[in-house]
Amino acid sequence: MKKSLKILFFLVFSTSVANAMNSFEHLFQHPNSHTFATCAPPNQCGGSYLQEFQILKQELQVISGENNISYDLYEYLEKLDIERTNIVNDIVNKYESKIQVAIELEEEFVNNCDFSMKYLISESQKCLDYDNFAEAKESEIISISDELSSALNEYILTREQVDKIKNLGLTLYDFLDEWKNKLVILNKTLVEEIESSPNYIAEQNRIAEEKRIAEEKRIAEEKRIAEEKRIAEEKRTAEEEKRKAEEEIKKGKSSERAQNNPGFRDLKPGLHYEDVLEICPLEKYWDEKKAESFSIKCYGINNIKFKAYYIDDYLDTLSLDMGPITDDGYYLDIFREDDANIYTKMKKSLSDKYTLEYEYSERDRQLFNESEKSSLFHVFSKGQVLLEINRKEKDYSNDLWLYIHYLDVDSAEAFLEANRPLRATSDDF
Repeated sequence: MKKSLKILFFLVFSTSVANAMNSFEHLFQHPNSHTFATCAPPNQCGGSYLQEFQILKQELQVISGENNISYDLYEYLEKLDIERTNIVNDIVNKYESKIQVAIELEEEFVNNCDFSMKYLISESQKCLDYDNFAEAKESEIISISDELSSALNEYILTREQVDKIKNLGLTLYDFLDEWKNKLVILNKTLVEEIESSPNYIAEQNRIAEEKRIAEEKRIAEEKRIAEEKRIAEEKRTAEEEKRKAEEEIKKGKSSERAQNNPGFRDLKPGLHYEDVLEICPLEKYWDEKKAESFSIKCYGINNIKFKAYYIDDYLDTLSLDMGPITDDGYYLDIFREDDANIYTKMKKSLSDKYTLEYEYSERDRQLFNESEKSSLFHVFSKGQVLLEINRKEKDYSNDLWLYIHYLDVDSAEAFLEANRPLRATSDDF
């Protein structure tokens, strides 16, 4: 099946209206308008004006068929020329609009005919008959177009001629409207014929069944996913509640254990992180399994700095920076019990309160002074309390510094395992 309308559109406007129209516009423009106004009766003119006026008058007589060309007739002809031009422009614009609609309808019909071959046992008679109908309409439109072209090409400007052009345009519209209406009916009835065919109905039923099955699968899948999410959420909630319960139990046991641990006042290893913060703001400066705090003041005490070491949000080690032991030495001397310094005071205080496990020896002190050992310890209460002497670099010098450490049970055992002194006896030699 050929597409006749698209071909017809280019055929009509390439051979007729666009190129075959005589124009009278120049007769009513300057200098002709000025010449006619100057020389038309009752005015008189001579010389070249008169000669130009005679030529203009003869041309006006030809196009109008009138011998007496008055000023009123000249103005009438000018208005008639404007009307003629407007009619022609209107014909062109409406033709383009109408045929574009018809072209779209024809393309739809051609597609429907192609589509029908998939479902109809034999090609629809509507599709078979269309070419004959289109050829007949095409001939009629071309005939009207030729008449219109001839009328536009005639050197005539009369009321009758303008009406003739207008009527030919209306006839052209009627042919296009008839073609368009025919295509509307053809498309509608052909679609009905396709949709009522057994093959089309069977395919639509198959598609509907496939959609139904797909929808059931989609709903079932959504329910499965929702159920999995619900079960996972219930499991997560249960595990979270279990974790919180276990954490509370662990926290309670740790708090109970902390009460039995040595420490500074009520700040003792084994306390939960939240409980520590209620006593002193020893906040972790990173959040990991093992973390520590900055050294800060607690209880409003100015001459001690406290530092916390945490494992799994529980206070594992509490370290007290007690400051320098003496201001006058790099080497550690032998202190007498009555020496007035922080070391002897803390040693006596801890010895009175806790059981001594071991302390540094004279040989340890000598090695420390030779920088062969970095620290010296007095160890109390199975390793849970440590009195440490350390050498601290400060402003190009080294001061002897004192620390007290309170350890949780596991860390205390690990400290003892790693640091308990093994000294040779006389039997070893």
